[in-house]
Amino acid sequence: MNKTLEKLNSFDGVKGPVLTIVMDGVGLAPDTASNAVAQAYTPTLDMLMAKYPMVTHIVVGGKTYSRSVSLK
Repeated sequence: MNKTLEKLNSFDGVKGPVLTIVMDGVGLAPDTASNAVAQAYTPTLDMLMAKYPMVTHIVVGGKTYSRSVSLK
């Protein structure tokens, strides 16, 4: 498989530096009593998720799918 990454003309990019945080195993699930992350006191995580853009990744059968989300 030979794929080429093409520039997205509708996105000018961002000025750096850029930080990537991968939170493997922390899912975005409904705020229920069984959701430990939602029930925990997470002021820094809450601020980061509210203030900065983020992307979620869904893995199905070994393939990764991405989508941009806004939790505001």
